[in-house]
Amino acid sequence: MTVNFALLSKVVLALVVVGSLISVSVIDQSDSDKQKFTCGTDGRHFTPMEQLMRGLFPFDEPANPEEWKDRAICGNWYEGASAAHTFTDKPVYRPGDMMFIRSVYLDSTYLRAATSSQDGNWFWGGDSIDFVVENVDTENKICEGKAEVTANSVAYAQCEIPQGTTGGLYTIKVNSWSFPMSERTVEIRDYVRPELNVSVDLDKQTLVAGDSVKVTVAAKKMNGATIHGAKVTLQLMIDGAEDRRYTGTINSSNLSEFLVTLPTPILSSASVAARVEASGVYEVESKTLPVVLDTIKVKYYPEGGSLLAGVENHVYFESFVTFDQPAEWKAQVVGRPAEVYAFLADAEQSSQVPVVDEVIASHEGRGVFKFTPKVGMIYSLQFTVPSGVVSQGTDMPMASNLNAWMLHAEYDLDTDNIEIKYATFEQQNIVLYLKRGGDLKFAEKTLTSSGATAQSVSFDNISSQVPTGGVITITMYHKTDDRLLPLAERLVFVQPSKVIKTAIETDQPTYEPGTTVRGSVRTYYVNENSQEVNVSSRVSVTVTDESSRISVDSRRLPPNLPTSVLLEDEIVRDMRDSDSYLNGFYTGEKVNVSEYGSKIDLLLGVQGWRRFIFWDFGQTARKTYADNDKVLRKINRVLKQRYDQDDIYFDDFAEAIPLMDQVAEGAPEPQVVVGMPEPDFDVQNGVADAAQPNFSFKVVDADYVETYAHELRENYNPSERIDFTETLYWNAGALTDAEGRYNFEFKMNDSITTFAVIADAFTNDGFFGAALSTFTSDASFYVDMRVPSSVTVGDKLSIPVTVTNNKDKEMEVTLLLQNT
Repeated sequence: MTVNFALLSKVVLALVVVGSLISVSVIDQSDSDKQKFTCGTDGRHFTPMEQLMRGLFPFDEPANPEEWKDRAICGNWYEGASAAHTFTDKPVYRPGDMMFIRSVYLDSTYLRAATSSQDGNWFWGGDSIDFVVENVDTENKICEGKAEVTANSVAYAQCEIPQGTTGGLYTIKVNSWSFPMSERTVEIRDYVRPELNVSVDLDKQTLVAGDSVKVTVAAKKMNGATIHGAKVTLQLMIDGAEDRRYTGTINSSNLSEFLVTLPTPILSSASVAARVEASGVYEVESKTLPVVLDTIKVKYYPEGGSLLAGVENHVYFESFVTFDQPAEWKAQVVGRPAEVYAFLADAEQSSQVPVVDEVIASHEGRGVFKFTPKVGMIYSLQFTVPSGVVSQGTDMPMASNLNAWMLHAEYDLDTDNIEIKYATFEQQNIVLYLKRGGDLKFAEKTLTSSGATAQSVSFDNISSQVPTGGVITITMYHKTDDRLLPLAERLVFVQPSKVIKTAIETDQPTYEPGTTVRGSVRTYYVNENSQEVNVSSRVSVTVTDESSRISVDSRRLPPNLPTSVLLEDEIVRDMRDSDSYLNGFYTGEKVNVSEYGSKIDLLLGVQGWRRFIFWDFGQTARKTYADNDKVLRKINRVLKQRYDQDDIYFDDFAEAIPLMDQVAEGAPEPQVVVGMPEPDFDVQNGVADAAQPNFSFKVVDADYVETYAHELRENYNPSERIDFTETLYWNAGALTDAEGRYNFEFKMNDSITTFAVIADAFTNDGFFGAALSTFTSDASFYVDMRVPSSVTVGDKLSIPVTVTNNKDKEMEVTLLLQNT
């Protein structure tokens, strides 16, 4: 069946949800037979929204309209299409701050700089990019503007956050040709710059009422100085009320430990708040306790999409407790016969038969186990640690005998091959495709029928075919004469064959306010002879107050450039704990991040089948198009002018959005949804209940700077402490010299704190580096005064004032409080 624009008005979508397998059928209403939606023998298959997006502006213009129409439907996208990766200088801002934004443009297939013209790739230099900063909930825009992609393959902008901006989460959206390319979420709130760096850690990630947990409070001054003997008060809150208090002091290791016993019962929530007081100032750090109220939510992701009876299956999972916090636990997999299969001879007679002795949920509540399911059995989890809890949604989809399925795929770093286990039960033409970046098909094999047993096939020398590494998509197809029917899919991670080492150096470890900081970044790699080889690369450097980074949950810090490029694009939800996946690899540790059961493997294992096409389709479509009738007009105009197609309009596709919203991951029973519900919003006019902006758009593109270096204020007086600017240096991207070095210089502000130096690098041939270093600021004598960010008339203030003397002699001083 060939689908063209003339038929689109008669086409509806049907979603088939089986376990965590989601497939799409296209039903031509003029034909009663359901046709599987496929796209040519190149293996690309997209949703209608993706088809139109990828086909609307083809880079290599087809010779005739018919070819263009097929490209629009089947999504034949040229190799070398660019992807944007957006970053900011900080994760959290105050009203009045300047936000520095940069987007890195890379060839999505080979990961090279997008402005490179080698091999005929598209040259993005000079192309116009749109930036918008808007509230996640209200969509109120606080900044918007345009920028151009530079020869260094970056676009950059600044947003001066208006005073009075409502606190909350804000999204930076980067668009090209009005199509979305990248997003990054930051927080805006009126926080007070901390004087102490306080953190709270637990020795358990899943608790129940009556449990005991060790709570460790770590504290020191923001400039790294110890506060040995500082008083610590730990408050335990249960169901919104104080339950008890514990007291202690900070030891010589900057820690204070408490053994906290939870009461019974706990009805809704539990948390601890640590108050650390030193030299008249204090900080409070809170942490929600991951208490299981009697339920652990578990989602299963059988590796092939469904369970296949009679052969070994690998099942990935992720789990959550209260407030969607990840859970850590141990359990058994047990089976029971389904009632309708009770008559089968191979059905187990016991109601709860253990088939896997121990399943462990670890990082971010994820894990994997393997077992051989039987027809007629229902399998679920039985928790052993913690005790006394039940599971929610832990029945797995029932196993079945399918014609063909991919059972397991794994990359072996030592042998540099990908081994795939599969099973086919009928003689049919089955092929496996391996792709990188969605577009580059670098390997394929035709499989033979295996009967009822599993067989293996190996793809060798992977790193020589995809030296830049990253996520490899393995897809199993049923191949007919001219079509590919996708059956199963798996993502595996291949380590890059080369790491760009990123060495950060500053001329001193500690600086005084007002002095000059001189630093450099050197990029190199280590060859097979263990020699350092300098390499020219494009680098970015940010120097910012560490207080802004510790003001947000470390699990929610944004990923660095390598993690964003190699992992984030393949993830359907916001990535949590992004530092844990690749940072060790890029700091020189001998780690196998591709290993089965590793953090990356578990992350990729729970993304769901055809994850990057169907997930949150409706939400994406709404955000992108619902409030942008300019885009709709543009698309319709192009269709009319270029190809004389005025009988199809883009808003026909919007009819699928409410249907896509109904896709439920891991649905226990197969569902077929046929027919089109009415759209629940007006595509031409946007979301009906969208709030109106509080601010007029602030366009600052005339003032964009590619490099910002902090300078001393006019009439600088070293005895004054009034400049607490958090970001002291930022550059969007610059080319290193022939020795791989980039130098930077700036002036210190008045803060006594720790500063983070964050650098990343990428080369023309698609390799990456990243590093983080710190330095401190201190003074021989200074005064700190802690004042609230806002007060109300009539308030009574208690303002702590700290005088610090680091000189080698005592001093007698007079404090004078003045209005300014």
